[in-house]
Amino acid sequence: VFPLARPAADWTATVKLTNPGTEPAPLTVFGFDDTGAPAGVFPDTLPPGCQRWYELEKLFPAAAEAVAWLYVEAPVPLAGSLSAFSAGRERLVIYAGLTGD
Repeated sequence: VFPLARPAADWTATVKLTNPGTEPAPLTVFGFDDTGAPAGVFPDTLPPGCQRWYELEKLFPAAAEAVAWLYVEAPVPLAGSLSAFSAGRERLVIYAGLTGD
């Protein structure tokens, strides 16, 4: 689970997910607005040992500005973090996801 502190307009929010396992990891990223209403769904599969960055605007192109928190569901443990980069890449905010049951 990733609570999203909305970055400024000139910042890019990204979710980094890593599959430390030896098998492919199917996953689904769910986006929710600040009321808890669904804002989008993004499915993918991470190969073994793979790490990917997903920009919020590419995960949920129609609703990126409404997303207040993300939930990643996978049948195997994944490592994840949420980061935001300023337009010039000189500033960064990053935090790890929280385990959700």
